[in-house]
Amino acid sequence: MGPAAQQAAGASLEALRDIHLPEPVSFWPPAPGWWLLAAVVMAAVVAVLLVRRSRHRRPMPWNEAAARELAAIEASFAEHGDALELATALSALLRRAALARYPAEEVAALHGDEWYALLCRHASADGPCTPEVAREITHAAWGDIDEAKADPERWIAFVRAWIEEQG
Repeated sequence: MGPAAQQAAGASLEALRDIHLPEPVSFWPPAPGWWLLAAVVMAAVVAVLLVRRSRHRRPMPWNEAAARELAAIEASFAEHGDALELATALSALLRRAALARYPAEEVAALHGDEWYALLCRHASADGPCTPEVAREITHAAWGDIDEAKADPERWIAFVRAWIEEQG
């Protein structure tokens, strides 16, 4: 190799640059497959939360709600001993329970003997359900009560038996 060739080779070597490595693979943004996976996981989490929420908010059956309310009424009576308040609460509870259990067209307009008959028609014959007890509760709720003759324990037993038999 002659001096001219060496000089040309040296000049071309000087023109060479060092090897450039590519940039390191970045962590962000992820590839499209990761975005899809994240969307699927998020959708699954939302679906699970909605299902759990809907199960939690499922309405309580009417008879369980009525039994709980009866227990609260009974506790209030044990604390205060007010027969008029007890009769009012029991009468309202019976009406709401009947409206929840039977079609409103059949129950809503009933009063008097028709109402007492409905209550006892849908109760067992050997239970504490008699039209007289239903009448006592209703009349006591309207203030027509003789404290000496009132039998609150019988009223509570009547309402409890009616709710249990309807469920």
